[in-house]
Amino acid sequence: MTSDPAAAEVRPTLSVVVPTYREAANVPALFERLKTTLDGLPWEMVVVDDNSPDGTADVAFAIARRDPRLRCIRRVNRLGLAGAVIEGWLSSSADIVAVIDGDLQHDEKILPKMYAALVAGQGDLAIGTRIADETAPGGLSPARQKLSQLGAWFFRLLAGASVSDPMSGFFMVRREIVAGLAPRLSPDGFKILVDVVLSAGGRLKIVEIPYVFRPRQAGESKLSPLVGLDFLGLVAHHATGGLLPIRFVLFASIGAVGLVVPLLGLTGLVESFGQQ
Repeated sequence: MTSDPAAAEVRPTLSVVVPTYREAANVPALFERLKTTLDGLPWEMVVVDDNSPDGTADVAFAIARRDPRLRCIRRVNRLGLAGAVIEGWLSSSADIVAVIDGDLQHDEKILPKMYAALVAGQGDLAIGTRIADETAPGGLSPARQKLSQLGAWFFRLLAGASVSDPMSGFFMVRREIVAGLAPRLSPDGFKILVDVVLSAGGRLKIVEIPYVFRPRQAGESKLSPLVGLDFLGLVAHHATGGLLPIRFVLFASIGAVGLVVPLLGLTGLVESFGQQ
């Protein structure tokens, strides 16, 4: 099979990092969408896969063999979205790096707007901000919109930084910035945007590009209560000047939840017997 003649082997100026786990069905579709959206730009897609059992890395490597615009890093015995993103960024020689989920829920069509904003000097960091749209099937639901707004309020309260959607996993930044921040970024957890913004200490000029969140088409959602705890842990870590390690906050929160749930159940049983 021959390479795509349109895929010129030039140094990309934009690397789009895609952390994956069990996204074999979505990787080819995302690559095709990026080919259309980023046509005319020197770009690459970097799949960083945590050794998915569904063969996500094999799918990515098969595409990479015929099109140099895709690279794949298969991580073994290393897990975590944040660590995968950092590893993908540091593997790039592009001037600008982005991160987008592999589940097709982020709207890749705003990538050129994000790129143009950074190239024009309007910002150092461009964030894809999720918005609710009742007319768009699968758009950010009212419940998730409220959760996003609560996260933004809490972020402003403790961090003093104004970002509409700090829990976003879709953003673009100058590589020189993340290269400098890398030693201070945590490889644990999911919400790396929070870590980037807070580690920069207010030095970043931020622009936000709104988009409508899509429904997942294939695979399974990674969303869980741990994502919220991870967000709180990162903010608490930075708010205390690093005195509270992120892992400690995360494990303490999980432990607290694990303690409260049985106690609530026990209290209910006691009250039930007391009423008999």
